[in-house]
Amino acid sequence: MPNSVVPAAAEAMPKITRRAILSGMAALAAPIAAVAAPIVIPTPTELPVKDIGENPDLIAAYERFKEAERELTAAEEALGWIADEWRHLWPLAPEELLGCANANTYHVSEDAERDIIGRFIIRDTVDFTKRFKRRTNERLCFAVMTPNEAEDRLSYWKAKVPKGRTAKALAQNIAYREKFTKEYEQALALARRYEAETSRLREQAGVEKAKQRVSAAKIAANEARRQVSRVTAHTAEGLRMKALAIATSGFYAAILSEDNIFAEISHFIDGVLNFTAGDLS
Repeated sequence: MPNSVVPAAAEAMPKITRRAILSGMAALAAPIAAVAAPIVIPTPTELPVKDIGENPDLIAAYERFKEAERELTAAEEALGWIADEWRHLWPLAPEELLGCANANTYHVSEDAERDIIGRFIIRDTVDFTKRFKRRTNERLCFAVMTPNEAEDRLSYWKAKVPKGRTAKALAQNIAYREKFTKEYEQALALARRYEAETSRLREQAGVEKAKQRVSAAKIAANEARRQVSRVTAHTAEGLRMKALAIATSGFYAAILSEDNIFAEISHFIDGVLNFTAGDLS
């Protein structure tokens, strides 16, 4: 319950004096004089916003935020549509170019195999027939060798001078150099073809333009969200607007389980949403 000031039971009653009586008479005279004066009713524009409802600036900011969120959703759906429509044309990377597994989780994720819009591709390893042994019921994301990587490895093996303490060891090292030189020459040709084909498909599908639309929509939505958070709320509904806007960032939900001040703020936002439960979408 809210804090209230309540006199203690043992507190003595105030002493009545002549000065107190005169003060009380003056206080009674004030409202009588006010009744005699003309009553001025303020116009709606003169009324404080909190007396007539929610802050109109907040309502306008929240409407702009919702519009920005709708555009972001539409932009992301359009990008996803490209992935669906071009999936049957998108080539898997040649097995000869595949590197380490779990590339979607480690530092090599920049070179991970991806679809036309940049999402990780999880391969069914049972289909492997060349470099890798088949792995039953195992699906993995692999790194893909780029033309630059193939060139670097090819240059390394071409420049390597075979050595050996014996004729047999020397011959073996020469064979290794020839073997890997040939492999990386083939890998370089494959990598260049794969990169050219995937680049052509991305350009033809308009991926870059679609991604730019998503990026611009995210920036606009973030700015609209910040504008909502900066405007003062006058009602519980306004507080819910602000909480909903913050919640869409994903930040508050991601740190609810943490043990820090940000988690406390997130729990407060969650409390506002629960306390003002309703549909403002």
